[in-house]
Amino acid sequence: MKLAHLSFALTLSGMSTIGAFAEDAQNNLLAFEACARIAENTERLSCFDKAASVFDFKRASSQLQQAGDLKAEAERLKAVAATERAEAKRLRAAAEKEANRLRAEAEREKAEKEAIIAAEEQRQADLAALALEEFGQRGATDGGFNTIHSSVVATKRSAIGDLYIKLENGHIWQHADGSRPGRIRSGMAVKIQETEMGGLFMTVEETGKTFRVKRVN
Repeated sequence: MKLAHLSFALTLSGMSTIGAFAEDAQNNLLAFEACARIAENTERLSCFDKAASVFDFKRASSQLQQAGDLKAEAERLKAVAATERAEAKRLRAAAEKEANRLRAEAEREKAEKEAIIAAEEQRQADLAALALEEFGQRGATDGGFNTIHSSVVATKRSAIGDLYIKLENGHIWQHADGSRPGRIRSGMAVKIQETEMGGLFMTVEETGKTFRVKRVN
């Protein structure tokens, strides 16, 4: 039987016992009060003797003892219940504290992992940007690719007829062979590819023209 059920059962039992005792005590009290109102001594004493003769002192003492025991047990159970409630509260607080610690630890680990991933992504982006910046230059960093794509911003011919092509990514390339590059306009998409032999060739996507180039900036 659970503590709450046991406490409730004892409470009902105690209430029943105490109720019966209280009823008997009330009846006996009324009898003694009636005797006390008698003025004549002999008659009053006789009344008291009669009331006392039917009063069960042993049963009353037993009931009083039982009522006291029940009250003590009820107080003990109340104290136990209070202790259990306090322990449950302590355990809930400890569990909540541990859950908060675990959540904080998980969030910290997540933040650390995200920071590591972000740092690596930034490093890769920096390497790619450096590789793009150096693509086609002497001693360029190997960026892990041999082709770049961009679009034409402007073209210009020098006084001696050399063709320079400025791209959207900031590169400036010079037409470097005797081929005819065809018409090149602003906005045209181009591809620059490095061959296995190290040569660099630009292809204009719209016209399909391919010609050797060299980086000048």
